Amino acid sequence: QDRGGQPLAGLEATVSLIHPNDRRLDRPVTMQANAPGRFSGVVMPSPGQWDLVIELSRDGERLFRSKERIILR
Repeated sequence: QDRGGQPLAGLEATVSLIHPNDRRLDRPVTMQANAPGRFSGVVMPSPGQWDLVIELSRDGERLFRSKERIILR
């Protein structure tokens, strides 16, 4: 959302689950825009620790990047 609370339009989302010990297990998540500023995707990784990387861009310019360690059970 922007400062006024409105959804941001025209964004592209790139999401990946990165395995911290074995890059061969990395999983890109195909994202689909459901509405301005809203995305969904499906991935079936193995349980364990992963780095969740989310990037938002517009016209090829990265506007946001987040990397968080998560645990899937």
